[in-house]
Amino acid sequence: MCGIVGYIGQSAVQEILLSGLEKLEYRGYDSAGIFVVDKMGNSHLFREKGRIAELREVVDFDVPAQMGIGHTRWATHGVPSIANAHPHQSQDGRFTLVHNGVIENFQELKATYLPDVALTGNTDTEIVVNVIAHFAKDDALTTKEIFREALKVVKGSYAFALIDSKDPETLWAAKNKSPLLIGVGTDFHVVASDAMATIQLTDQYVEIHDGEMVQLTNTDFAIETVSGSVIKRAPYKATVDAADLEKGMYPYYMLKEIDEQPAVLRRIVQQYQNSAGELEIPNELKQAVEAADRIHIVACGTSYHAGWLGKHFLEKMAG
Repeated sequence: MCGIVGYIGQSAVQEILLSGLEKLEYRGYDSAGIFVVDKMGNSHLFREKGRIAELREVVDFDVPAQMGIGHTRWATHGVPSIANAHPHQSQDGRFTLVHNGVIENFQELKATYLPDVALTGNTDTEIVVNVIAHFAKDDALTTKEIFREALKVVKGSYAFALIDSKDPETLWAAKNKSPLLIGVGTDFHVVASDAMATIQLTDQYVEIHDGEMVQLTNTDFAIETVSGSVIKRAPYKATVDAADLEKGMYPYYMLKEIDEQPAVLRRIVQQYQNSAGELEIPNELKQAVEAADRIHIVACGTSYHAGWLGKHFLEKMAG
């Protein structure tokens, strides 16, 4: 599962982002990147295939930046590469986006809003950030309105963190079916897909619910629904053992795996959906199953027990 860290405040942001990403390494990933905005409003993008240690080698720590977003990517759309690594930028360079999840209607979005845009990679995220830029062509819209219009047309699971280079003192976020939290500080705010990424900075967190968007500055945050309703939600104290990294906020691995099953199932189903959202199994897969005289389920740990349950249902359904 991919990881997100975002920060806006008073401290040097590069180390905050990289340290946060390192705490999300347990999720697995194939590339990583950070984007920071310096005190003069200049943008700096750093991406690398492989480990975060390799990303560290290309990051310029001398840039005086106090806002940025970072991401660890597990390839879903496109091969592991620097071009497909997050953060992604719009073609005009104005918007920069990191994203966890899977956009179901990415092909429709590209055909509808980006017929003449030449993409540099193969990700659904790059399509989304350029769709955001498409709505920015209306000069009368604010960044909030631009982001909201884009969210209205995006379908699927997502946790977004967004920076608009024309508004370098605000960090934006949104969530639907993918985890994302606000971390609250005295002169800073963070967003993270797991409190473990920023627990060294704060233990005060605010939940973001599905269908909500967030505006963050170094002194305040605001939550609204995509339809524009204002949400008031108090922070809670996260009691996380920072040494217990691999389990995240869960007391047991099994509970963590159980909670992750809906996201895993959504990802599997989405692989076999057509543009209308209907299941469409490839013919070669159908033929392979029909030609087989048995099915092997290979698993260990808690998956071993799930395998026995699958064996029961397959035999019952297939006779």
